[in-house]
Amino acid sequence: MKHETKQITQTVKQLLKSQGKRYSDLASHLDVSLASVKRILNSEDIQISRLTQISSFLDIDFFELIEKSKSSNQQVYTFSKEQEIFLSKDFNNFLILRMLVMHKPIEDIQNTLTLTDIKVSNILSQLEKLKLIERHPNNTIKNRIPYPVKWIEGGQLEKSYNKQIVDKLSSQIHHVGINRKCTTTNSTHINIKELLLKENESLDLKNKMLELTKSYDMLTKLRLKSPKDFEVVSIATIVGSFSWWE
Repeated sequence: MKHETKQITQTVKQLLKSQGKRYSDLASHLDVSLASVKRILNSEDIQISRLTQISSFLDIDFFELIEKSKSSNQQVYTFSKEQEIFLSKDFNNFLILRMLVMHKPIEDIQNTLTLTDIKVSNILSQLEKLKLIERHPNNTIKNRIPYPVKWIEGGQLEKSYNKQIVDKLSSQIHHVGINRKCTTTNSTHINIKELLLKENESLDLKNKMLELTKSYDMLTKLRLKSPKDFEVVSIATIVGSFSWWE
């Protein structure tokens, strides 16, 4: 997360300068010393709560600060056709790479997916052959693909991923049922509604749903470099001018 943090702190410094605000002003707002502010803005890691406080001082939304910190010339790694063919051939191939990107140990990956040693070893060999990872002694894996990553638009991996999502959503609906109340943070909540809205209200609802999803998506990207303290939460948003019952 070092690179992302540096981008954010540089953006904060630029905003302070453009708004004519001093480090001492920020220190008063955060109720810390001037030395602490300088240390925060030169740190390799900043807590989300602290960034929220800084955003408030700069009169900017936290998520807007994250968006502004993104480098305009950021390079995006796109999977090759050969890589996508392998990753979509067996969804476990993609899942293993995904878990490695999230810094999951090989032992945990194997237990989660209930795969044999030989199966995992074969998949890792192929991932290395495709230049997606590097294997080192003691089951140490180094990712060779930089973040962010995207698939080929309309390619095999996207189709395979979308099918997996639809199948998983269907199984969750069957298992959980509809309108079941969440009783714990780990519960799955599926709530299907029909609303009577005007055209502008429908558009407003779609925009709000997209904005909410975008906000948490940016948080996820910020945390992806160190995801150990977070759980994976899946969402599916469908807003459309149709009836569930017709």
